[in-house]
Amino acid sequence: MKVREFFEKAAMGTLVKVANKDRPLITVQQDYMSAVNPLILNLDVQRFMATGSGLGSETRIVLQVDGDVPVVARDAEELQALMLSDEIMDIALGADIIEETADNAVELIGDGETPTTKRLYLNGHDISIRSEGNANKAAIYASGAMTELIIYGDASSEVYGGAGAPSNVAVWAANGAQIDIHGGTYLVGLDSGGAANSTIYASGGSNIYIHGGYFKNTGSDSLGITAEKRTVLNIQDGSGSSITCSGGIFKNQDPVLGDWVDKDTGATFVAESCNVWSRDASDAFGRSFVEYKVEKK
Repeated sequence: MKVREFFEKAAMGTLVKVANKDRPLITVQQDYMSAVNPLILNLDVQRFMATGSGLGSETRIVLQVDGDVPVVARDAEELQALMLSDEIMDIALGADIIEETADNAVELIGDGETPTTKRLYLNGHDISIRSEGNANKAAIYASGAMTELIIYGDASSEVYGGAGAPSNVAVWAANGAQIDIHGGTYLVGLDSGGAANSTIYASGGSNIYIHGGYFKNTGSDSLGITAEKRTVLNIQDGSGSSITCSGGIFKNQDPVLGDWVDKDTGATFVAESCNVWSRDASDAFGRSFVEYKVEKK
C-alpha cells in the first residue's frame, strides 16, 4: 500500500490492511493521533516504520505497533486448533471460515479456573455456520469463567449465525465468558420453527462488550419484527448476564431498551458514557427500518 493511500484511510479512522514480505495481509485498526509531522498511528499487529513522500517531500509517517503478530488460520480445522493452543493468543483469518458439520464454527472453551484470552482478527474474511441438526448453533462461541475472546472485524467481514437449528446465534457468550466485539457485520436467520433468533446472545452470567460493528437479524427482518422485540441483542432471562454497547449500529433494535424481560425496570444495553442516535431508512425492496447508532457523548 502506498504511503498516501495508507494515510488517507488511516486519517478517516477506517480499517486498512497492512502487509510485509513475510506475512499475508493483516487487518489493523488505526488510532489517529496527530495532524502534524511526524504523524503517529498506533496499530496492534507488529512493530515497523514506513517513510514516504506521498503527502509532500517532508512527510514522514511512523507506524508503531505493539503486540504479537497473529498466526494465520486458513480453514475451520486450523482455526480451531489455534483456539485450543495454550501458546497462541493472536489469530488472523487467512480465508473465509464455513463450518458445515460442527455445532459452532469457532469455539473458545475455558476450564473456568485458568485465565484464557484470544484475539481474533477477521481480516476481511467471513465466518458462517451452515451445519444442520438438533443442536443449537453459533458462528462464534465462548464459554467458561476467566475466558475472554476479543474480535476485531471490519466493514468487509461478516459473521453469520446460520438458520434452521433450534437456536442460531452469530456470537454467543456462555457460562461466565466475556466477548469484546470491535467492528464487523453480524447477522442470523430464522430457527427451525420459523421464529427469529438472537444475533448476539449472552447466557450463564456472561458479558459481551460491543465497541463497534453493524448488527442485524435477517430472520426478524423477513417477519417484519420491529424494535420492540429483542432479536439483535438478547440475554438469557435471570442469568445475570450483560451486554454493554459503547459503539455499533443496530438495525431494528434500540439498545436503550435493554432486554425484554427488564423492559419495565429501565435497564439498558447502552454504556453510561454514550448516546444513541436513530435514523429511518428503507432497503432495495422498499421495506422501512430504523438504525440505532451508539457513540460516545
